[in-house]
Amino acid sequence: MDKNRLASIAAWVAVAGFVIATIDLVIGTSVTDTTADDDPAAPWIVFWISVAVASIAVLVVLHGLLARVGVQKYLKGWMPLTALIIGAIGCLGAALVPWAFFAWGPVLAVAFLIAAVHLRKAGKGVIGIPSFWDWVIPIVGVLGVATTWVLYQTNTIKENPDDLDWAYTIGFAITALGIAATMAMIAPWLRTAVPALARNRRVMQ
Repeated sequence: MDKNRLASIAAWVAVAGFVIATIDLVIGTSVTDTTADDDPAAPWIVFWISVAVASIAVLVVLHGLLARVGVQKYLKGWMPLTALIIGAIGCLGAALVPWAFFAWGPVLAVAFLIAAVHLRKAGKGVIGIPSFWDWVIPIVGVLGVATTWVLYQTNTIKENPDDLDWAYTIGFAITALGIAATMAMIAPWLRTAVPALARNRRVMQ
């Protein structure tokens, strides 16, 4: 399969995974009895699988984005290599501990921030041109965590377990849906062919 097509498909897989995980979490939060001793296992399994698959797809997308500006097999330059390493750490964390978005969300934010700066140095962006979308994942990766923290501070005073669950769900939704929206915007550009000159040009750091 063509690498461009693979990266584009991965972007849509990430969209589906994060949307499914968010819907599953919202439904689970809505119907879960916080006074019960045990939570149903099925919703958490769906959540885990969805986030794991989506995070792996995000890593494929990140590599595809970096390759848009001439990154070859060994990733020349410190910026793309650093972005990919940090992104791999974040995606691995999301796959292994999907509920800990307050950890892997900011890590992915840093990875995509570096990638966005790298792309902009080449006159591009995550959707092919410099745009607001360059900063969405860096923003939502932190905003989701900040939102949950603020709501936790408020809801702790109320001592209402349902409120605490919703505080987590809202924060996760901000991060997951922000990433999903960005992936949907990225997908069309990743599907296009890379011009030969851009493919062979080395971006100076």
